[in-house]
Amino acid sequence: MGVLSNLTVTVLLISLSLLVASLHLLFRNEGRLVRSVHYDPNEVTAHKKPGSSSYYYYYYYPGVPKSDGPPESLQRSGTSWQTGCSVAPQSRFDCGRDRLLSQEECEERECCYAPLPGSAGPPWCFYPAPYPGYTMGRLTPSERGQTATLTRASPSYLPKDVSTLSLEAMDETPGCFHLVLKDPSSERYKVPLPAGRPQTEAFQDQDALYTTQYQHHPFGFVVRRKSSGRVL
Repeated sequence: MGVLSNLTVTVLLISLSLLVASLHLLFRNEGRLVRSVHYDPNEVTAHKKPGSSSYYYYYYYPGVPKSDGPPESLQRSGTSWQTGCSVAPQSRFDCGRDRLLSQEECEERECCYAPLPGSAGPPWCFYPAPYPGYTMGRLTPSERGQTATLTRASPSYLPKDVSTLSLEAMDETPGCFHLVLKDPSSERYKVPLPAGRPQTEAFQDQDALYTTQYQHHPFGFVVRRKSSGRVL
């Protein structure tokens, strides 16, 4: 009986020691547990995957440093992650117009890299939004149409920026719209085309087969067929 009692006491002491050690480890690592339920919703961060309508989520728990980027799984997918890369494919502005760029070369230009299925279509390497474009001034009447000045407030990603551009829009005929964008500070070759009619001799607006619409910032314009509204 004495041997059995000593064995029982020894087993109880070992069990108690293991329980104390387990509780110590549990409390020490409590902040590092990845919990599947009862997490704090204020600690959930959702990010939109560039060029996609889907979201991925990553969580922050006490004791685990916050990450400024996406999970390692997204880093391995060959997709850039930086501010401004969530651009719809149809709105991408090609950052590799001079040549085909790898992901490393694309990101060296501080551009976004997000592959798409197929080799044709929207560019994989594109400028982050908002792209620093031009701002269009007020349209004013001219002898042959309308003119406006475009200005750039911040530099682009390409060298030899032109800070000011001149725009001239001319309604040549009911079916012909003539628009010129040029650097007013330098001369360039001009194709010898017949001069348009002066504004005083031009046709009335209601005779035109097209409509024009301008966006002032960032600058852009759209020419549509009046009968169908189709963009030309």
